[in-house]
Amino acid sequence: MMINKYREIENEYINIFSAHENCSGYERFYDDKLPGMYAFNCIFIKEFTGEEICRLLADKLKEYKDRKQEFLKVLVHPEVMLTDEQKSEAAGMGFELKTNIYMRLSSYNDQKFEKREVCRVKRACTDEEFQHISMLDIKSSTEAGIPEDFAIDKAARKRDVYKSVDNNLEAYIAYFDGEPAGKCELFIQDGYAKIEDFDVVKKHQRKGIGTTMLRSMIEDAISREVRNIYLIADKDDTPRDMYSRLGFETIGEEIELFRALNG
Repeated sequence: MMINKYREIENEYINIFSAHENCSGYERFYDDKLPGMYAFNCIFIKEFTGEEICRLLADKLKEYKDRKQEFLKVLVHPEVMLTDEQKSEAAGMGFELKTNIYMRLSSYNDQKFEKREVCRVKRACTDEEFQHISMLDIKSSTEAGIPEDFAIDKAARKRDVYKSVDNNLEAYIAYFDGEPAGKCELFIQDGYAKIEDFDVVKKHQRKGIGTTMLRSMIEDAISREVRNIYLIADKDDTPRDMYSRLGFETIGEEIELFRALNG
């Protein structure tokens, strides 16, 4: 199915930040440099049945508690189905469940994308631009309730990866009236482009910066003859509706399970 390739690209993206271990029916991703980062320290289930997933969750909960891990995050391949009963069983173990939506750009009409002349978007390439992205990352993280110390570590980890020449991940920054206002990532691999880590700081929200950034990255991807452009949205978040209006269509869903273990 088409969704399989998009899921492969997701794993390639995670691999930029993480090492990974292939296990029977699942993969484990881990980033020793930032073990508290949920996105890059997780288990990806690719082949199990719903019943096998519930058994794995119980086993991993015990293992992670014994190892004094702070959390357990599990992603389930979009083609692996969980029944309502199995979801209830996972919830009974203390897992929070949410649905991630894969959205592909099915048609591009630049007239749908607001373009603010006072907003300038560019691919970061200088130390100053990378520093501005780190500043925005810290600000948006703390605005979302993330502790400042961790936000600083996360921003530094990302900055190191952005500046590396060993991957296909590119960072973009938006300036509004000359002031750093928003940032995003574009990961291009095997003819696919993934839009990720999309943030506009609160001070500059609702000014058309988000759609201006999206337009810039989409046009950059198209200029490189990439036609499979996608992003992942939370099924219950408002931005999903905005993406639909801009020409993105839903092509698949996956279940994400999360359990905090430090309380």
